[in-house]
Amino acid sequence: MIASYAGEAAQLTELRGLAERGRYRELLEQLAALPAFEVESRTPLALLAAEANGRLGNHEEATRWSNGALSRARAQCEPHAELRARSYQGAVALERGDIEQAQRYAASALLLARELGDHTAQAKCLNNLGIMAYVRGDPHDALGTFTLALAAYQQAASLRGIAEAHHNVGIAHRALGHVAAARQASEEALRRATQAGDETLIALALTGRAETDLLAGEPDLAASLLDYALVLYSRLRASDGL
Repeated sequence: MIASYAGEAAQLTELRGLAERGRYRELLEQLAALPAFEVESRTPLALLAAEANGRLGNHEEATRWSNGALSRARAQCEPHAELRARSYQGAVALERGDIEQAQRYAASALLLARELGDHTAQAKCLNNLGIMAYVRGDPHDALGTFTLALAAYQQAASLRGIAEAHHNVGIAHRALGHVAAARQASEEALRRATQAGDETLIALALTGRAETDLLAGEPDLAASLLDYALVLYSRLRASDGL
């Protein structure tokens, strides 16, 4: 029995590692090689299936797996797993363009995250709510919500989250025409992404800084930053085998 638990733990660690590295196709291939009942009955595996399908744009499958994970988590009294399932439901609804449903899921997940004292989850929920506000055409609301997400990521000491939040704050400032504030936010996003060593975030931050330079009337500087971002994106695609 102990050996079985150890094997399951090692397997879960390996699968989560694939998700963390963005290797979602490989993750789904490994999940598909397992008995279907095993994936459906183990909440962490169902959550990984929901995440991978959502990242790859398989919205119906992502919805099916997140709904199943939510039901399983509630039945087994796993509040943290329930929180992740609610978050995935909101993210999938957002990707499908159903803003109203996404808001309901995100608000529900945010309440649970606060009950559990999970700062990282709170930050992710606030980040999603900020994106929804921006999509609705309300950059003022988006800016306030992204700022709250930044504070939550800082409490969680998440470098990647802090970098992403600064990037999003910059987006909102650009939409409002706040060039100086947008530049400050994009520079901080780049600094934090570099500290985290995450080339995907670095490329994203460079793109945000370039957009700010365009807004400021500096196209040459923007072009040089975009060239560097393209190099990073090309390298990332090559490393993923795409």
